[in-house]
Amino acid sequence: MTKDDICQWMHMAWNVNKDNLKRKFEYHEGDYLPYEKFAKLVAEHEREACALICEEVANKHHKQHYPDLEAVADECAGTIRARG
Repeated sequence: MTKDDICQWMHMAWNVNKDNLKRKFEYHEGDYLPYEKFAKLVAEHEREACALICEEVANKHHKQHYPDLEAVADECAGTIRARG
């Protein structure tokens, strides 16, 4: 996760640009939707990062001819993605 990723998700969550950045971050009672959207975007990114690591492990075991370990790693990747 990079600073650019976080800035992109912030803009997506709050629908902001440079012109309306300050106005969008003013607090309004009960206005939690952008925070929830931002949290979901970050969690989605983290899930995908974890799933990709599982797929790397699966590929390593595939190359080493360990099909059972490959299947477990693939199942882990799918389970992580399904949590979204």
